[in-house]
Amino acid sequence: MTGAFPKHLRKEVQTIYREADRAAKIVRNLLVFAGSRRLARRAVSLPPILAKVVALRSAACRAADIEVVRHYDQKLPRVQSDPLLLTRCSSTS
Repeated sequence: MTGAFPKHLRKEVQTIYREADRAAKIVRNLLVFAGSRRLARRAVSLPPILAKVVALRSAACRAADIEVVRHYDQKLPRVQSDPLLLTRCSSTS
């Protein structure tokens, strides 16, 4: 991505790229909640989704002095769900 840019601009280009990606994720999440996105139902593994939810809530947990301990059964079956919607629903406080 940044190989085509002069060295002195690479950091700025990386920052712009990272922030644009973050903005795109925010828009996707807003579209999910607004119902403008089609559900992408598929077989989903729960441990990665739960890990993402814990990561999203880590600052709030730290602020409330909550320690999160995770133990996932590695034999959990996959569930049919939309991964983004499942993540959003699980992380809503």
